Amino acid sequence: MLGLRNFPLLLILLACSIKLPAKDATLAQELQAEVEHSRFKHAHLGIKVIALPSGRVVFDHQGDKLFRPASNAKLFTGALVLDRFDPGHRLQTSCYVHARPDASGAVSGDLIIYGRGDPSFSPRFHGRNADAPFKVFAKAIHAAGVRRVTGRLIADESYFNVPAHGSGWTWDELGQTYAAEVSALSVNDNIGALKIKPGTSLGAPGRVTLRPATVPFEIINRTTTIAAGQKDNLYRHRLFQKNQIVFAGQLHLKSPGRSFELTVHRPARWFGQLLQKELISAGVQIDGPVEIRNHHERMLDPRSGTLVHIASVASPTLLEITRVMMKESQNLYAQLLLLQAGMKTPVAGKNTEDAAIEDLDRFAGEIGIPAEEVRMEEGSGLSRRTLLSPNALTKLLQHMSAHPRAKEFASTLTIAGRDGTLSGRMKNTTAANNLRGKTGSLNGTKALSAYVTNRRGQKLAFSILLNNHSQSGDSAKIAIDRIAVKIAGSSERFENSR
Repeated sequence: MLGLRNFPLLLILLACSIKLPAKDATLAQELQAEVEHSRFKHAHLGIKVIALPSGRVVFDHQGDKLFRPASNAKLFTGALVLDRFDPGHRLQTSCYVHARPDASGAVSGDLIIYGRGDPSFSPRFHGRNADAPFKVFAKAIHAAGVRRVTGRLIADESYFNVPAHGSGWTWDELGQTYAAEVSALSVNDNIGALKIKPGTSLGAPGRVTLRPATVPFEIINRTTTIAAGQKDNLYRHRLFQKNQIVFAGQLHLKSPGRSFELTVHRPARWFGQLLQKELISAGVQIDGPVEIRNHHERMLDPRSGTLVHIASVASPTLLEITRVMMKESQNLYAQLLLLQAGMKTPVAGKNTEDAAIEDLDRFAGEIGIPAEEVRMEEGSGLSRRTLLSPNALTKLLQHMSAHPRAKEFASTLTIAGRDGTLSGRMKNTTAANNLRGKTGSLNGTKALSAYVTNRRGQKLAFSILLNNHSQSGDSAKIAIDRIAVKIAGSSERFENSR
C-alpha cells in the first residue's frame, strides 16, 4: 500500500486517470470531441469546416457523405439565381387583350392576366396591406383606357409547365403552410387564415371568420355551441386538393376558439377574383366570369389570334425576393425562384422544374462540386429525396465568397441572434451578429451552413448536417449551435485572410 510519503505519486496517478481537456486544444480536437458525444450516437452527422479564401480543410467528419439538407438546399437555389440573373431583375405580371379598347373603353373579348412567378402580391411586401398590389395593377389597366371587358377575366398561370407542388413534396404535407401550391400567379403566399369561435347561444353553430375576408374557402360548418365549463371537442377536415373545410364538434360558450392557416388550392383563381374586385372599384366593368388556365389547360384551350400587351406591374428585385426566401426560409419563393432558372434555360421535352435542376447541376459542376454529391430535385429542400454533402455546401460557400455578387449573396443570409430563422439563436456568444448562414429543419433533420469570422479574424465556412436524430427539435438546434459557437470562438489562424 502506498503511504503518505508517496502522496506526490498518488497525485500523478490520479491526474493520469482523469481525461482533462487540453488547455490549448485545437478547433479540430474540440469538434472531434463533439462528434464523439453520446448525443449523436444513433444519428448521422456530417461536419466540414474550411478556411477562406483558400478552402483549406480545418475539420472534416463525413464531409463526402450524402445527407438530407432540408432548407440548406436553398443555398444552391439562391446562389443559382444570383449567378444566372442580374440581382436587379424584376418579374413582370402582364395584362393582354385581343384588341385595344375602342373609343368608349370597351375591350371585345377576354382580359388575360399573365403571371411569371412574382410572389410579391403579398402583404409582406406592401406594409401588410393585402389589397395594395391589386389596386396598383387595376389602376394600370384603367390607365390603359379599359372601361369594360365584354368577355372573361382569365388568370393565366401557364408560364411554368409544372405540377402544383415541387417534386418529392409528400401528400400528407400539402395542406401545411410550408407546402403552399406553386403558381405563376400567387397571392398572399397562397395561404389563408380562418378562426372559429362559439356561437352566441347554446346550440348555435360556431362563427367562422376568414382572413383576409376574400380567401376562397368554402366552409361546411357542423359545429354546435355547448355550455360553458364543458370541454371543446372540435374536428377540422380539409378536403384534399379542394378549398372546402369541414368543421364538426362542439365549442363551449366561453371558448376563445381556434385559429388555423391553410394553403389555397388553385391560387390563380383567387388572384383573378382579387384583381376583378379592384378593377370594379377602379371603374372597369367585367361582363364575364373569372377563369383560370395552367399550362395543360392552356394546351387544351390555345389562345387564338395576336395578343396586345396593355399593362404590367413589376416585382421587387430578384435580390429582394431571394433575401426574403433565404432569411425566412420560404419554400414557395424558393420553388418559384428555381423555376425562373428553368425558364431561362428551357430544355426540349422537359418541364420547367427539370430544366431548372439540369441548370443547377451544371452550375454545381462549374464550381467543381462532384456530381455525385448534389442530388436536388426541387428548390426548397422540402423533398426528402434531395441529398447534399457537407463538401458540396462548403464548396458552394467558398465559391460565392469570391463571386462578383458575393456581397449580395451574403446579404440574403440570416444573421445569428439578429434576424430571420437565426434571430433567437446563439445570442450573447461569439457567433452573434457574426455568423451568416442558412438553417434547415425537417422531422429528424437539422442543418446549418454558414460563414463566420473567428477570434483571430480568420474567415471560415462550415456545414453541419444532422440526420436521423431522435432528439427534440430544440435539443438538436442547441447541439448544432454549440458546434457553431466553438467554430466562431476559435483563436486559430489557418492562413492569411482577405
